[in-house]
Amino acid sequence: MSKLLLPKFLFLTFVSSLSAQNFHSIQVGGGLVLPRSSSKGFSAQVQYNYSLNGTFNFYVYSGYYTWDKYNITFIDESPPYGNDKLFHSYGSDNHKLIPLYFGTRINFRTVKSFTTFIDLEVGYSYFSYTDYGHIREVDPETGWVLSYHTDPASAKNTVKNLFGVGIGLGVFHPISESMNVVLSY
Repeated sequence: MSKLLLPKFLFLTFVSSLSAQNFHSIQVGGGLVLPRSSSKGFSAQVQYNYSLNGTFNFYVYSGYYTWDKYNITFIDESPPYGNDKLFHSYGSDNHKLIPLYFGTRINFRTVKSFTTFIDLEVGYSYFSYTDYGHIREVDPETGWVLSYHTDPASAKNTVKNLFGVGIGLGVFHPISESMNVVLSY
């Protein structure tokens, strides 16, 4: 009986010390996608963190990002204008991006409860969207370009497998034992 007590005691002590230290954490994020040339969308992300020690943290994250139209501008330099004329349209829509990245966060220095860090990561992203061709509409009498518009008949579903490497800098500040404010780029 005493032979079983020692392993149980050691196991409980080890598990208690593991749970007392915060090795694991989960981050959940979301927001608006505001690309400069696209319509608005939204994002959702979840990240699992494992802290090796006070300096090195490993993480894995995935998410879902979606937005609609990718807006484009055509510049027509046809002679009747004398100046360039701009035409607005869109080249693709129904964008979806699903990343899966693995990385490490290296904490550098803590000053007045703010800790600076660097992130290094590598991963894969599944990217899909619908791509379109364009129709250039010209007035047959004057030769002037009237418009460029998206050709719905040319719709083509496109899938890209993207591999990436990332580096980022940031700072975090604990606001409680279980919550931090993180600002990163």
